[in-house]
Amino acid sequence: LPGVRRAAIGRRAGNGENIVITMKPEIRDLAWVPRWSIIRSNRTQSVAEHSYFVTLILIDMCEFIGKTMPEMKPTEAEMAVLVRVALLHDVVEVVTGDVTGPAKRKLVGPAGVDFEKDCEKELLGWSPTQVREDMELRLSVLLKVADMLEACLFLVDEDKSGNRNLGVHLANARSLLRGIASGWEMCDTERTNEMFDYLGLIGDYVECCLELNECPSRCLK
Repeated sequence: LPGVRRAAIGRRAGNGENIVITMKPEIRDLAWVPRWSIIRSNRTQSVAEHSYFVTLILIDMCEFIGKTMPEMKPTEAEMAVLVRVALLHDVVEVVTGDVTGPAKRKLVGPAGVDFEKDCEKELLGWSPTQVREDMELRLSVLLKVADMLEACLFLVDEDKSGNRNLGVHLANARSLLRGIASGWEMCDTERTNEMFDYLGLIGDYVECCLELNECPSRCLK
């Protein structure tokens, strides 16, 4: 793979300029980085699979929002940023491996966040973490909900496959997800009626997904 990358860089585009590849080949290793390292799961999920489904949920959720609150639906430019961040939000785990939730809540402080950003910039040339921090709540909450919802749906699938070890983990994940969707972290300047309606709609989407275990655009039909 490194040899292929060097050959690609040596090629020239139609305008005669050198082709420059900024994505590091090791990003493909996300397909082999396992999630749920401290959970007794029947099936191993990779970080790449998780990121793919987070992105699908994000896209579906935005379509869901657009049908009821079109004024709050992300613009095409905002969607382009959201999709890029969703696909790459865990890219640092190609360096660190999957950091479990309990460890992340205990260990990650300013130094840990800076480390993540540095790794992301080394791998991508930009930082998904920094982009998320700079987003307004209307957009950043979509990424958080999609991330947690995908985790919940994986645990639901495990439960349906006969795994009886995950009851507490699934309950905790559901509770955290509903807290995010309810807007518990909103600052006073964001507590508008429109924002509460928006978060309520996201909450409806979450509940529908948890009930049906699929992304339910048809719930509005």
